[in-house]
Amino acid sequence: MGIFNSLLDNFKNAEFSVSGRKKLRSINKEFQQAFGLSLLIYKGNQRAPEDFSFADLNKKTSLKVDTSITNSDLKLKATMTVDEVEQAFLDTYGVKVQIGDKNGNLVSSRYGKLTLGETAREEYKED
Repeated sequence: MGIFNSLLDNFKNAEFSVSGRKKLRSINKEFQQAFGLSLLIYKGNQRAPEDFSFADLNKKTSLKVDTSITNSDLKLKATMTVDEVEQAFLDTYGVKVQIGDKNGNLVSSRYGKLTLGETAREEYKED
């Protein structure tokens, strides 16, 4: 079943784009629709308010949040690992994110090598 699921992940939501101008609530909603997972976005070490955009975060955190991005700058795929997605947000926007399950519960960092597709199917719970 693993090979079949991996093939499906290649076609499911070929790309998910993130815009730095969108509200975090919209990004979270679209991420959940695309991958069945939640995206936990932080300003510094605290959860960011969902009515903020990345531009708003720049005013509220000591980290430099890059808001000069276009929609094409960050594209996510179901075949990317949790670690890759978290690093992509840090590299592109300068913000810390963590991946949560569909209920918003944090997926342990020890599962960072799982793809978004595997994480959505809760394959980490098989350990």
